[in-house]
Amino acid sequence: MASPDPPWADTDAAEDTIVLEWRAVGRFTIRPDHSVKVEPARDAAAALVREFLQGPVAAVRLRQRGLLVLHGSAVTLNGRAVVLCGASGWGKSTLAAALHRRGHPVLADDYAAIRVGVRRPTLYTGPPLLKLWPDSAQVLGLDAAALPRVHPLADKRRVRTRRSPGARSVRLGQVVILAPGSLCKLAPLDPSEALIELLRHSYGARTLAALHPADHFARCAALVRTVPIMRLGAPRSLAQLPRLARLLEEHQA
Repeated sequence: MASPDPPWADTDAAEDTIVLEWRAVGRFTIRPDHSVKVEPARDAAAALVREFLQGPVAAVRLRQRGLLVLHGSAVTLNGRAVVLCGASGWGKSTLAAALHRRGHPVLADDYAAIRVGVRRPTLYTGPPLLKLWPDSAQVLGLDAAALPRVHPLADKRRVRTRRSPGARSVRLGQVVILAPGSLCKLAPLDPSEALIELLRHSYGARTLAALHPADHFARCAALVRTVPIMRLGAPRSLAQLPRLARLLEEHQA
């Protein structure tokens, strides 16, 4: 999947109009009424355009509607949603897939949309699928060669997942910030660190900086006050996946 920040983007904060553009994919204009004008690139396949509509463009639309959208994956642990946040390549989807293989439903991948401003923040569920690199799929016991590509420009593979039938939103339990290359340890962040990390890992943090920044800051601050924000040290080794999964399970027990 492409980065949450496209090569070119423009935000008209006064009119809430957002324009996103990827040269090989097309131009997407998100209007204030949340409709999207799509202008595909000349040679872009329909499946590729659709993938971006359902991924980055959908995430930006949710941000435009007033949700807090984090760059992360989410699973259910002990009846609550746990969001795994981090930059591209930090292992969010891989860890979510490892937890899924251990029986925990996947709620979202690529982006996690959270309704804040209520007493109990909730996560809106996304499509029942994960996007994994071939080496991650292989470590998890999947046949990467048999899995479809996410789209022609990426080597990531699409993995169907399961979730509770009819679940459109799940109460949020905690947000976990991955710290790749660190010792395997789960620890709470203090409020100031937590706020910085939520701002840092907000979807489209750079390109959407002009879109109601005060409101976005307030949502991040409200989330810090209502759910634990943790940091998970994640060694750069796929062999450590079972250990990381157990650590998260034990904390939610």
